[in-house]
Amino acid sequence: MKIKVLNKLAFFAAMFVLLIGQSGLRAQTSFPSIEKAMDQEEYGQALKLIEEKLAADPKNERLYYLRGKSYFAQDAFANAKAAFSTGKKYGARYPWNFIGAGAVAVKENNFAEAKENFDKATEMNKTNDTEIMIGIANGYLGSTDRQFTDAAEKILYQVKSLDKDNKFAYVALGDLYLAQGVKELALDNYENAVKVDPNFLTGYLRAGQLQVKMEKYNEGADYFRKAMKVDPNYAPVYKEMGELWYKAGKLETAKENYKKYVEMTKGDLSAEIRYYNFLFATSDYESALKGLEAISKDTISLVMLRVMGYCSIELNQPEKGKGYLDKYFAQVKPKYILASDYEYMGKAYQQLKEDDKALAEFEKAIALDPTRVEIYGNLGESAFKNKDYEGAAKFYAKFAESGDLKFKDWFYYANSYYYDKKYEDADAIYAKIEEKYTNTHIGSLFRGRIAATNDPDNKEWLAKPFYEKVWNSLIEKENVPERELKDLKEAAQYLGFYYYSQNGGEQCEPSLPYWAKVLELDPENEGALQIIDFCKKKGFTIPAKGQ
Repeated sequence: MKIKVLNKLAFFAAMFVLLIGQSGLRAQTSFPSIEKAMDQEEYGQALKLIEEKLAADPKNERLYYLRGKSYFAQDAFANAKAAFSTGKKYGARYPWNFIGAGAVAVKENNFAEAKENFDKATEMNKTNDTEIMIGIANGYLGSTDRQFTDAAEKILYQVKSLDKDNKFAYVALGDLYLAQGVKELALDNYENAVKVDPNFLTGYLRAGQLQVKMEKYNEGADYFRKAMKVDPNYAPVYKEMGELWYKAGKLETAKENYKKYVEMTKGDLSAEIRYYNFLFATSDYESALKGLEAISKDTISLVMLRVMGYCSIELNQPEKGKGYLDKYFAQVKPKYILASDYEYMGKAYQQLKEDDKALAEFEKAIALDPTRVEIYGNLGESAFKNKDYEGAAKFYAKFAESGDLKFKDWFYYANSYYYDKKYEDADAIYAKIEEKYTNTHIGSLFRGRIAATNDPDNKEWLAKPFYEKVWNSLIEKENVPERELKDLKEAAQYLGFYYYSQNGGEQCEPSLPYWAKVLELDPENEGALQIIDFCKKKGFTIPAKGQ
């Protein structure tokens, strides 16, 4: 069963946020093959090369910096921090490991630790090397928090005073303005970067990413094509093009580009993981799960566990999905948990018919993201369609506590109680529908059915006022929709019996309009035929059709 509550675009963006990337942490390290692999986002290959070189040179601070940078680009911040810390130990006068450590501290929202590391790198920068200054600024720009962006802004204006045409500074300024929400100035700076160097891939990439963020997909594609023209073998641009067409709703084109990205990264595991996560985002759950499970034989990560769990649950394999998520929750730090993690665990419990546990997980999701109360409505509908009426009622009750229910939600909520034979609770919700939606007869119809159930021998004719509302609502329509004719017949039949039964029974005159309507809608209706035949013999005239 497809989960409708999760915004896949938001999830995909949250999982693969734009990091410091190609414009930051770009120290010259004298290891061009490693740098090239990283530029192509072949992080697995880069780490392999790094380990080979560290085996021969275990105290090389530049290799530890590259190791940290590779982990950082994959969101593996703990591993990145460890690498940068080791690099600092072996290269006390090499600033880039301090910059890397500061960038990790920014991601951890630790301003004091970030500033301490960046200040140390600044002290080492005796010659005002703008590359180091831009690296520090980009480290600060790992957060959009004002204290971090203010620090970045101060440094970048110093760089501009030293080198007004620095293409990396233009990109960093673009990132700064984007963090501040000034998209026009961000785009101006990205365009200035490629004016300085028409072959500057990062400038085109950032400009394209910004256009995608602004939902200007054709303009974004133009920038990405310019990057492809500069370097047709630049893998990251195909990934960006894939995400662009995904957001534009052209899924097949998106998959083609993303697949090309994977091919160009030469089977790099990190790139393959990104691709299978992308397939999840496009709802190709089976392919995503199959691919990630194959990779998991060689490597496993928290992101993989998360997505394998999500895919399994989307494919209605709750035991498997819960197993993956149990492993994920056992390892993940609380600050990295997404609302969707709890949401999917709740969905697994729901599929396992453990509604109380499901509710507990959904409550955690909403506590983490209070805007997500509609979760309960969607899950209530899913439970209802699975004939889990008790579970559906629980979900809708939670939704009603804090959400803005629409007609469909109220209807399923009431029906959940009705089909669970909890008629008093159902009647209370149908009464709300009557009150809120005066243009529909549905609330009155079900209240009539409940009243009739509670008065099976018609001793008090409890359903009469409700069926009168149904009759009056539908009989006034010039053209009653086909789907509502059965409701009109139901009301006419009840009211026909009521009027026929008054004063000892056989009351033809007041009941005939209703029986005539029943016969018009159901010419073979046995009760209507018998009563009408009896009334004809008594000399009563049957109302003409439509009267």
